Amino acid sequence: MNILITGGTGFVGSTFCRLLSGEGHSCICFDLHEPSSELIKNNNVKFIHGDVRDIAALDQAMVGVDAVIHLAAAHHDFGISEQTFHDVNVGGMKNVCDSMQRHGVKKLCFFSTVALYGKQDTPPTEETAPEPTTPYGATKFAAEKICIQWCEANQTNQCLVMRPTVIFGPNSFANMYSLIRQIDSGRFLRVGKMANIKSLAFVDNIVSTSIDLWITKNHPQQGIDFFNYVDVPDLCSRQIVENVYQELNRKKPVFSLPLWLARILVFPIDLLIKISGKNLPISTARINKLAVADTQIDASKIHEIVDPPTISVTDGIQQMVNWYQAEGKACTTPNRRPPNKFQASTNA
Repeated sequence: MNILITGGTGFVGSTFCRLLSGEGHSCICFDLHEPSSELIKNNNVKFIHGDVRDIAALDQAMVGVDAVIHLAAAHHDFGISEQTFHDVNVGGMKNVCDSMQRHGVKKLCFFSTVALYGKQDTPPTEETAPEPTTPYGATKFAAEKICIQWCEANQTNQCLVMRPTVIFGPNSFANMYSLIRQIDSGRFLRVGKMANIKSLAFVDNIVSTSIDLWITKNHPQQGIDFFNYVDVPDLCSRQIVENVYQELNRKKPVFSLPLWLARILVFPIDLLIKISGKNLPISTARINKLAVADTQIDASKIHEIVDPPTISVTDGIQQMVNWYQAEGKACTTPNRRPPNKFQASTNA
């Protein structure tokens, strides 16, 4: 198949390209950002520079396409306005579906997020009513509604919606990378018991599972279906941290700062963040996210349909630490935030 991947040069998109091209599919990467040297060398991968807010560029990329994987999104915690979240995540989704309709493309895989559930008392299933608390979660939920409308407009349209938890692995510069870097530099301080569950997804696992479900099993054969994704079994924050220490060959910390004291100490930093709008590495929100908040998600639905992934969370952490030590440590963190306004592509 010829598969268009929006956001195709990113962390997850590059993994899709690697695995899909390995199975003989042709991938068209549609992205604001240039591909890596590895993608450029792949004869089954074509790059088209473009923004999902640019209808003309999307229409150009859609020619000859059999299916679409929609990954392009605004998702960072800082540096993105609510309007940009809406324009990219909601407007971009509508542009993709409209372009697919114009070109007769009927097969879509959309990567949403478990962030749309918001705060829940029990691990949410796919039947749990979304209650998003962030612009990212809210706009992804709105994008899902557009997918539903697209399927309702034509009964032969097929849409698989994946709702992943935090995705990690080599070449990712998000939360797990920050944790590894802090531990490696000796700047990490354990706070509280860190017994809270942190559901994770290793990138090769979720991508291979999506391919199996969407292409091999051709699910859903019509209409739309939703799947949470996490790797099982879950680990707590303390176990994740201890695994990173082990893979870095560092001594595990003995001391743990009491949670109440940590919150008092970072209060001035919270004020500075509020006043300056800067994304600082320490804050009450970050402490709560790592040491307090449970992010346990029920993904039993997908694991009952697809064979269990071959890479465990601990093996995934090992792979990421090995990549970090070999090359990731020396890398400059790339800026993949979408601009507030797009400029029409010269390719269109």
